[in-house]
Amino acid sequence: MQLMKDAGFKSVFLGIETPDESGLIATNKLQNTRRSLLDSIATIQSYGMQVMGLHSGFDTDREDIFDRMVEFIQKSGIPIAMVGLLQAMRDAALPAVMAEGAFWMRARATTRATS
Repeated sequence: MQLMKDAGFKSVFLGIETPDESGLIATNKLQNTRRSLLDSIATIQSYGMQVMGLHSGFDTDREDIFDRMVEFIQKSGIPIAMVGLLQAMRDAALPAVMAEGAFWMRARATTRATS
C-alpha cells in the first residue's frame, strides 16, 4: 500500500463484487469472504486512496440487493460508487429468470416501495 501511495495512486478499482456473501460464494470469490470488506476498504483509504467497484445481477441477488449496496457504500465511505450490471452467460441461471421478467419486476417493485 505504501508503494502505491508513494507512486501517486489516488484511486483503485477493486473486485469487491457484492456485499452479499452468498453471491461471493456462488461466484467462487472466496478471497472476499476471508476478511471484513469494510476493514479492508478502510485500510486502503487510510493510505489516501479511494476505492471503487461493485456489481449487481448475480444469480443469488435478492430483491433488497440495491438497498444493501447503498448501505454498504455508505458504511464503507466509498465516495464514487461504480456499480456495474453483470451480463450473464447463456448457460447461467439468471437469463431464465430475466426471460420471465421476475428479476426486474422485483427490482422495480423495490424501487417503487422506497421512492
